[in-house]
Amino acid sequence: MMPIKINYSTIIVLITGLLILIAVPSFQNQAIADNSRVYFESLQQRLIIEDFDKGMIKDLYSRPEVYFDFKGVSRYFVHSEAKLNYDQFTSKSSIKKAKKYMSKYSTELSSAERIYGVDKKIITSIILVETRLGKVIGNRSVLNTLSTLASLSDLNIREMVWDKNSKSCSLTREEFNKWSDRKSKWAYSELKAFIIYVILMALLRGHWV
Repeated sequence: MMPIKINYSTIIVLITGLLILIAVPSFQNQAIADNSRVYFESLQQRLIIEDFDKGMIKDLYSRPEVYFDFKGVSRYFVHSEAKLNYDQFTSKSSIKKAKKYMSKYSTELSSAERIYGVDKKIITSIILVETRLGKVIGNRSVLNTLSTLASLSDLNIREMVWDKNSKSCSLTREEFNKWSDRKSKWAYSELKAFIIYVILMALLRGHWV
């Protein structure tokens, strides 16, 4: 079988397009953006070693929309899942909204259930908790957030983030390191899946040369 040559310029446009559509990024000025991209050097090398196209990765992380999100990662240190009121999701109002959502998107949910083997009620429950049924999707860039968290596998980057946030962080240094190990592994896996997803979208749309 002949290998498919992918138009990576189109891929980058699609990635940054999704980056903006999925979560509108808080743009930094050019000087800060140029400086913050230095923090993604080790991340880029990891992606390239794993056979992502070098030119595509370099071009992607040179764009002004892509930057190290200090503010975004700092929020993780003051956000406490344990303090959230999860009882709200079992209220009569929430259940009613979830049922209405399932009715509206019955075709899509049934398709997802068939393909992935996950009950559509569980899928709806996750969407309810995570996004209030699509009404709360956040205002930060998906690509920037995943890239920033994935970069914490680099001990130099981790040290820099700790120095910047240690005074306001509720975690001990040991807890921070454990959190960084866990979160960076998760984010790197999600980042690769996100990029592959966009490449597949491009292939399905016929964007190859």
